[in-house]
Amino acid sequence: MIRNRSLDVFPMSARIVVWSVLRCLASGRPAWSVRGMASSRKSGKGGCSRLIGQFLLISILGMASAVHAGQSINSVTLDGGIYDSSNPYTVFPGQTITVTVSGTVTGSSKWLSSGADFNTGAIPTTGPSWSTQPSQCFNITNPAGGYKDPGTFTQSFTYTVQPTPTGTLNAYFGIFNNQSCGGPHDTVTWPNAIVVVTAQPPTLPGSFNAFETSTAAGATSGVIKTKIAGSAFGLDVVALKSGGTAVETAFAGEVKLELVDASSAAGCAAYALIRNLGTLTYASADQGRKTLAGISEPNAWPNARIRMTYPATGTPTLTACSTDNFAIRPASFGGVTVSDADSVTAGATRTLSNITATGGNVHKAGQPFRIAATAYNAAGAATTNYTGTPSSSLTACVLPATGCTLGVLTTGTWSVAGGTASTGNASYSEVGAFTMKLVDTSFAAVDAADGSSAAEKNIESAAFNVGRFVP
Repeated sequence: MIRNRSLDVFPMSARIVVWSVLRCLASGRPAWSVRGMASSRKSGKGGCSRLIGQFLLISILGMASAVHAGQSINSVTLDGGIYDSSNPYTVFPGQTITVTVSGTVTGSSKWLSSGADFNTGAIPTTGPSWSTQPSQCFNITNPAGGYKDPGTFTQSFTYTVQPTPTGTLNAYFGIFNNQSCGGPHDTVTWPNAIVVVTAQPPTLPGSFNAFETSTAAGATSGVIKTKIAGSAFGLDVVALKSGGTAVETAFAGEVKLELVDASSAAGCAAYALIRNLGTLTYASADQGRKTLAGISEPNAWPNARIRMTYPATGTPTLTACSTDNFAIRPASFGGVTVSDADSVTAGATRTLSNITATGGNVHKAGQPFRIAATAYNAAGAATTNYTGTPSSSLTACVLPATGCTLGVLTTGTWSVAGGTASTGNASYSEVGAFTMKLVDTSFAAVDAADGSSAAEKNIESAAFNVGRFVP
């Protein structure tokens, strides 16, 4: 027998009576008979009216009891939150929202579909009204076909905010016995709980950071290695989500960038300005990270940071500095001179660069002489902020030609002015001549642990000759 599924809308008791009516009619009895109504109970004959009456009564009572009887909504959240008129959820057209519904199914009822609607006026009726924008209906696919047994279940679906209507709206939610949001159901309304704005508000970052361009994609922090005064370099600037644990890839806007002196104050906002680096403009395609190229600072700074403020104009609402500080060192020592006033007195009268065995200027071993050197940037200009302390490195013994033995060079106390370091109490313990260079290994001390190499951190001079020393 082919089952007529159109009877499924009736209770089981009504279906049994329907089958009895059909059999009654098939036997040739009339649908209605006064005689039959009176005698059918005794004789089993007559019309089918008694059976039809039973069917109508059972169907009406059964269907009336089915409405709202089998499904109930326990709770609803939007993106994990619960909202009302005092705390509305502000959204924008095109935004996708995760709707999570907890519901209970009892008896022989089912939960096969769910609906949501941000709108004004009355709650949508079942069926097509829940499938007409801005209403949206979702058939349950996991589990396949929906929930068909009693129990409490949780179902999530994605609602897309529509361009109309806008303003303050009600939020409607429903769970349904049938697919396509039809049949018995339960609904919940959040009055005036949604505010739909006409355009997507800007995504605001929680913070910013800056680091080397070689830092891995997706990183929120990184180092800035030692830089050279007067030589251009680039850094990546990244927008961060609140808490700083992830990149804010949706950020679009302009950020003001500055090079600041991190040794000048206790906090980022108060650091003294070294140089304005301009504005960096982010588009959505930048995914929250962009390179600032062509940074160049002509002077030397032992403790610098990058400061970022947003918005780029007006009063900033967000100020952040690079988590790593870095040094901008002189490119080299140049203009090195070794001199004295006479063979036993330090001064600037005579140059001590004699590497010949006879003649020329000589200075007595163990007696004071002067050393001076200027810290230059990559363009050959003096870095007037340099205030470091060079040390000496003897690289070769030049005289005597045979059996030359390096002595001990003591540089004494250095003083620095305008980027030029000098000492007037240097001394050398041996006779002869030697080659040396000056090195400052401590100016970029802030980069000691960031992976900067000695070649990147140290300030050096070219090797130069000093002599001749005599007994």
